[in-house]
Amino acid sequence: MLSQIRTQRRGLYFVGVGLLFVVMLLPGALLKLLPPGILPVDVRAAFTGLLLLPLWMVTFTGIVEGLAAILLLLPRLRFWGAALIVGVMVGAIFFQLRVALFQWTLIVDASLLVISALVAWFSRPDALVSLLGGGTADGDGGQLPLQDASGA
Repeated sequence: MLSQIRTQRRGLYFVGVGLLFVVMLLPGALLKLLPPGILPVDVRAAFTGLLLLPLWMVTFTGIVEGLAAILLLLPRLRFWGAALIVGVMVGAIFFQLRVALFQWTLIVDASLLVISALVAWFSRPDALVSLLGGGTADGDGGQLPLQDASGA
């Protein structure tokens, strides 16, 4: 039973990582970094006009989202990728609230914030786990097991 719960937990974890990777890379980084004229709509102009962001901020955000997506693919750096996404999503939600933009994107950003916070929590490095107090009530430090106790 415990093995089945851990397998389900591990599956949900990797679904979350995959979802974050796709969302951060495709609509996040690539759309913000593509030069005007490739797409029928200039995404950068939409961000600068709608959210009142300077163009350099849109480019910087695209670079950070691309970096976070790449870090998510590397298990040893996955925590830092998820932590970057948490920061980006907090900023996105802040700017949407600042300009009173209450659309579906606010719900999507809040959902991505929760998913990335969970991925960051379950991917945190051992040094951070010991700094935070050494673990959780389930005895595995909140870490997702990569193997069963039998070593299989």
